[in-house]
Amino acid sequence: GEELLVGTSTNIIDRYVIQGDELKYVGSVNVPDINCINEINYDERTKTFYICCENGFGALKAKTYKYTNMSTEDFQNAISDNFVDDQGNIWFASSKHGLIKYCETPFENINRKSGIPADVSNALLKVGNYMYIGTDNGLEIVDLSTGSVVKEDLSNEFAGIRIRNLMQDSKGNIWVSSYGEPGLVCIEKNGMIKKYNDEDESVIGNRCRSSIELS
Repeated sequence: GEELLVGTSTNIIDRYVIQGDELKYVGSVNVPDINCINEINYDERTKTFYICCENGFGALKAKTYKYTNMSTEDFQNAISDNFVDDQGNIWFASSKHGLIKYCETPFENINRKSGIPADVSNALLKVGNYMYIGTDNGLEIVDLSTGSVVKEDLSNEFAGIRIRNLMQDSKGNIWVSSYGEPGLVCIEKNGMIKKYNDEDESVIGNRCRSSIELS
């Protein structure tokens, strides 16, 4: 039957299905970082629920229930309502801040979409449908088809390490220039990892800024 979303005074959205003259509870959605849901509106064109809360607002995708926080520093309190106009612009109303309008754009905030912390990003490398992001705190890998972070052993391998450059050679190996203990790291196409640092007599130091393939 037809499904309904019901906002609560917490960060939980309850899901119900209409069966005849009755409502049947079928589950709930735990939405992070929000509280006290004032309004839920659905946009058929984008298959998206827009959530208005006392401490923020955002978009909840139908079926997947993936939530994207749309709040800004100066517009995040007492969000009372929203609507999508004929041009696809998204409007939100606040009893404290007035109105804010979001317009469609070809640009995307990958940090916001994937949930990656807004750390310093030093390097980007697209490999297939994945974006490798080198930051001051390690390596993040984002699946561009879903916008979600890929949790791999690679992320753990570089945890807390400053990555200055990413390069893929003609054989498909990925070279990571790091500023710290790992030094220059080669991630081979088969997943094997080789490190070139001051433990290797042919390498001077661990602080690598960049690499490039010459032949």
